[in-house]
Amino acid sequence: MVRAYVGLKPPLSTRQSVMSALSSLSSATTAAWVGVDHFHVTLRFLGNVDAEPTNFEMLERACATTTARQVHFGTRLECLGGNALVVPVSGAGDLAATARATTKKAEGVREQEKFFGHMTVALPETRPELAWADTMLDAPLSGSWFAREVCVFASETVDGMKSYRVLARFPLLGVPSLPGKADQAILRSAKPFATSSSLEVRVSRMCGAARPSLRYMPP
Repeated sequence: MVRAYVGLKPPLSTRQSVMSALSSLSSATTAAWVGVDHFHVTLRFLGNVDAEPTNFEMLERACATTTARQVHFGTRLECLGGNALVVPVSGAGDLAATARATTKKAEGVREQEKFFGHMTVALPETRPELAWADTMLDAPLSGSWFAREVCVFASETVDGMKSYRVLARFPLLGVPSLPGKADQAILRSAKPFATSSSLEVRVSRMCGAARPSLRYMPP
């Protein structure tokens, strides 16, 4: 039994470009950016399940008839769940619907009725990290990559760090013959995000109205 997900994993070149862009936005000591190996888009969380390949034959067949495509993320960082910074992802809604139709989640696992595609970029935990994260809300980050496959991941914690191991890969229809070119990252709007007093006021007002601020959750 493993804690499993169905999702998209950007190619290494994209993940490295995103990491570089995030570092340029902020390299503060309180920055809580996740690592390169963490970047992914969850299409469906399955919970603790038996991850034998035969359990995903329906998903594999569906992926073989679903067109590969450009997936876009951006344009600004948002708060999700009160303790995560994410960047919205578009272009994967039908893949999420396919994952729900062809896989079985563990009993008791709850999922949102409406799919919200996103990629988590920071997981602040301490008060200083959460204060930093509030200043990063609305920071610009956008780009895209070519999604060539759907993956089944196992979520694992190694040395206190969460990682995602790929258990299976299912190619999508029409994968281009030049994967090197298709995997090239396209990053836009990744510029340093100054934390001036006027900016902090704007972010504070935004958190109090349009968006929730991140909150401290004691261990």
